Amino acid sequence: MKFITNFFNKKISFTYLFALLIFIKIFSFYTIQENRELPIEPDDAYFYYAQAILNYEDNLRESRTLKSLKDIVFTTYENEKSNIQQNVSEIGTIERIFTPQYFLYSKILGFFVKYLEIDKVKLWWMFNYITQILILISSLTLVQTYLKNENYYQKCIVIFYSFFLVLSIKHHISATPLTLGSSLFLISIYFVKSKNSITKYICYFLNFISLHFHPGVFLISCIFVGTYFTLFIFFKKKNYLNIFLGFALPILFALILERFFYLIGYNSYLGLFENTYTGQAFAKMNSLIDIFNFNYSSTKRIFFTMISPLVPFMLNKKIFVLFIYFLSILIVYKKNKELFLLNCFSFILILLGCFYFVSIKHPGNLIYYTAQGFIPIIMLTIFNMYFFLNKKINEKLNLKKPIFLTLIVLIIFSYNISVYLKIIEKRTERQNYENIENEIIKFKNDVIEN
Repeated sequence: MKFITNFFNKKISFTYLFALLIFIKIFSFYTIQENRELPIEPDDAYFYYAQAILNYEDNLRESRTLKSLKDIVFTTYENEKSNIQQNVSEIGTIERIFTPQYFLYSKILGFFVKYLEIDKVKLWWMFNYITQILILISSLTLVQTYLKNENYYQKCIVIFYSFFLVLSIKHHISATPLTLGSSLFLISIYFVKSKNSITKYICYFLNFISLHFHPGVFLISCIFVGTYFTLFIFFKKKNYLNIFLGFALPILFALILERFFYLIGYNSYLGLFENTYTGQAFAKMNSLIDIFNFNYSSTKRIFFTMISPLVPFMLNKKIFVLFIYFLSILIVYKKNKELFLLNCFSFILILLGCFYFVSIKHPGNLIYYTAQGFIPIIMLTIFNMYFFLNKKINEKLNLKKPIFLTLIVLIIFSYNISVYLKIIEKRTERQNYENIENEIIKFKNDVIEN
């Protein structure tokens, strides 16, 4: 125990641990890559590539192919109005390419596809590896921001747990545009609280560009905007005002640009005002109450599933998970007002998400997107509780070693390691189709063009 404590009390060991985590994370994903011919979730990867290529070749979606696809989709919707539960849901996937989306992600990925001769599958994995590193860096910056007074042993525990965030946030494994954007946004938080003017500009830059990867980053940013606006209103500290402006100004500027382009008829910027699909309009949702009832049960179930990896596996019943989470909020209320309000606004965002209809096949689906912001916050909150309880137990029993904390961590981590390995195995085998790109190109050249 003395060796462990001394090891983690050294700053250099903190750096070594972080580098080791990056290596293990990349290696575990490399084992998936080596046993697959296509990216994880090939349908989503195809959609992102379609957006990226069209961004350069047909950004306004005016080609004959796109017009034909639109006719097929809209005609199908029109013919299926009488039976809208399932028949129109799958074809809605095609409709996703009709509107330009994920502005910066599409620009960057499309640039590599158009101007550099890199295999598309290898390029997808390159983006995934970069995103995995950014996820870990974003966790590091959150720890250094909101748990800065904890010792290095405790910080290392939270950093190590961030390795398992994929158990709660399923989009992490497929490195979606939202994952990339939200990671950059969370990294910007570290700089927004700096007193150095230069680093504040880094915050503005990271914050602004993160909003251009996915509209979901706007939702995640609302958690922090609401938190620091409330702190300023109640405590009147200039520091809270500066932090609030650090989050709010890039958002405001992006929204003004988006509205300007929309008003002049250029709907190819962020697409915030052009995101309703025809299939949604046919759903039998007559009011916000209907939408809330449709989403609430699934949202609640998904939420408990997301936070359960943060508690010992023997306490994974809903009642215990709920108790642990609310106890952690009560403790953080006394210790850290920022974390407390971040949890409050996360909860508000989850509830508001129940009023948004995404798909007839995916009730409560919006929580999967907002989770990329609020799950790291809940991670900090629950581990803050573990640290607090360990301190109280040590004071009560006159102990100097973090025995309780180490025991809890070993229980959580040992179980999560087994779950993580199962996810790696599952994602290796799931939708592991053969890559027939060359056959498709040959068919295009021999049959379609001739």
